[in-house]
This record gives sequence, C-alpha cells and structure tokens, in this order.
Amino acid sequence: MDKLNLEWAQLIKNRPKVEVVHLAQTIPIASRRPRDVLEAVSLMYCRMKSLRVPILRIHTDRAKEFIGKEFKSWCSSRDLWRTTTSGSEPQSNARAEMEIGAVRNLAKTMMKASGADRCFWPLAIRCASETRFRQQLHELGVGTPMVLPFGLRALARKKP
Repeated sequence: MDKLNLEWAQLIKNRPKVEVVHLAQTIPIASRRPRDVLEAVSLMYCRMKSLRVPILRIHTDRAKEFIGKEFKSWCSSRDLWRTTTSGSEPQSNARAEMEIGAVRNLAKTMMKASGADRCFWPLAIRCASETRFRQQLHELGVGTPMVLPFGLRALARKKP
C-alpha cells in the first residue's frame, strides 16, 4: 500500500460508516441547451428540498451543459460540491446508466401491459420514473401514494 493510501486508511479507520442512498428522478427536456438543462436540474433540486432531502454534492458527466459557467455558478450559489466523471469513460457513470436502464425497462413493461400505442412512450417514461422514485422514497420510510397504473382508463365529468 502506498503512503497516500495508508494515510487515507488511518484517517477513515474510526469513522462511522455512512449508508449512501440513491434517489433517481428524470425530467424530459426540450434540448440539451444549458438553460433547459438548468431548469430541469432546478426542478429536481426543489423537489428534493421540499422532501427535506439534504443535497451536498452533484455529480455529472463532462457534457458542455454541466461544465459551463452558468451551471457552476448555480451549484456554488447553493453550496453544492460539484464533481464530474473523467469524460472519456462512460462506464464511470455506471450508476446513472443502470438507473436509466431500469426506468426504460419498466416503461417497456408498462407499455406492453397496457397495450398503449408507441406515441405514449414519453408518458410511459415519466410514469416509470415517478414509480421508481416513489419506490425509493418508500424504502427510506417516506410515505407517498403509489402512482396509478399506466394506461388506466378514466372518466371525466364536464360541468353543465
């Protein structure tokens, strides 16, 4: 073990173990322009804050919308520690890729089970994402109502 690793091991030896919990959200965006991305990130941030989830760090890939001045300024104004992947290795963001795959698979299942047309794919993705997010909250002990099944037929009354 080299000197740096040995020093690190000594530093954390008596520290309590902290469980890391992932809460994943997705929001469809019109484009990857920094303004659209920042708007979506702001919505997710506000939602987490409204649930009293402490956010200390934001980890992204090295896409231009995340390394620009506007995004850096937004993070620093909220005291968020900003980290990025190396950029050349998509595998370094495996956790996010796994979550995307899980949401996509759930959306496919919902589409097939409901017999919905392909044009409803964006809605299925939103429903799958919200379902996963609420499941993750439930595992943390946060009570939230379940999402209605995708493709559920509903009736609406019109005022006379």
